Formats: sequence, C-alpha cells, structure tokens
Amino acid sequence: MAKIFISYSRQNSKFADDLFEALKRLGHDPRMDREDIKGGDDWQKWIEQNIREVDYMVVLWSNDSA
Repeated sequence: MAKIFISYSRQNSKFADDLFEALKRLGHDPRMDREDIKGGDDWQKWIEQNIREVDYMVVLWSNDSA
C-alpha cells in the first residue's frame, strides 16, 4: 500500500476526488487537503509534513493549475 499525495487545482476538484477514491479502492493511502485537513489544523505544516512522508506525489497538471 503506497502513501500518495495528490496536488491539484480547485477547478479540478472532481477529478481529484475521483482519483482519491480510486486509489483508496485499490488499497493505497491517498492524501489530499480537503479530505484530510481538519478545522484548526495548520494547513501549511500538514502539507509539508505529508509531502515528506508519502511514497509518491501525483500532480494534476492542467490549464487551471499552470
């Protein structure tokens, strides 16, 4: 089971959500801000920590994210 960080543009949220769920179904441990950051969490610290901890990072590159 791989830990996978998903980076995406908010305009691509639907695709990111679908990818997150597909990775979970395959037995992986996907990480994504909207799914995992709780109210009151330091979002910048959470992102930095998770980028260091994951095995892979998927960047959803699009015109919106460029």
